[in-house]
Amino acid sequence: MKQVVPKNLNRVGKKLIFKNMKTKLLIISVVLFFGAASFVGCKKTTNDLPSDNLYSKIGYYHNEVLKRYISNNKSTNKSSDISNYRNIQTKVVDILCNLDSSLFNKKDIEYHLKRSDEVLNKLGIMEIFSNKSTSLSKINKDYFSKILDFLLKNNRISLELSNQLNEINTITFQNTNSDAKILSIVNELKNRSWSDKDSKFVNTFVQVYDSSYLFWHNKSAGFKSLKHVNNAETFMLADAAGALYGLWLGPVTSIVEGAVFSTIEYANEQSK
Repeated sequence: MKQVVPKNLNRVGKKLIFKNMKTKLLIISVVLFFGAASFVGCKKTTNDLPSDNLYSKIGYYHNEVLKRYISNNKSTNKSSDISNYRNIQTKVVDILCNLDSSLFNKKDIEYHLKRSDEVLNKLGIMEIFSNKSTSLSKINKDYFSKILDFLLKNNRISLELSNQLNEINTITFQNTNSDAKILSIVNELKNRSWSDKDSKFVNTFVQVYDSSYLFWHNKSAGFKSLKHVNNAETFMLADAAGALYGLWLGPVTSIVEGAVFSTIEYANEQSK
């Protein structure tokens, strides 16, 4: 005899089956989501340096690194040779990682610095640093020009910005303008209209130059024990030039190179 299933029971069964299917789909979706997240996490490489919100803090970290470096290396010897450049670079990276180990990773930074050093060698900037017979002003002027040429040829900055920065490079070593006057000229860059490509480099250059001005004039917060330096404008340019150069590899490398260029300048000044 054929068994008759009540219609309402049929509906209940179908609902249970549908509900079970939805539950299974939900479980599968959750598993796939966390699996994908785990995969992405495992695929993270040394290229993944922090960048969001760090661009606006390059000047701040620049000064924080300099404070600690100079406080710990007051008897720094002349450091215009490549071996000492590497030594300074290592110390700067260690300081930065100690400042915020959750934000700065030594292994990641060193990966990018290898690429940076390769370019500095190709540009002849390492050789310029090691040329003890060349005047310091010529060294600074030459390596900034090389940096601008590199950024221009690699389409990082426009010809217009390159020309403006070369002009600042020239007037810095004319000894006809005070460092306060040059500071004003640098800050005028912000009042111009720049492309998105140029804006990032302009903002970094001006930001670090401003921070450097405060630092080398003993106006940096929490640091008043700096020995007087001559030609502070050359220090400010060295800081901003290093930061500008490092920016092609991101804000972290910008902080490191700005501090390295600066400490080399300081070491040279103290050795006189």
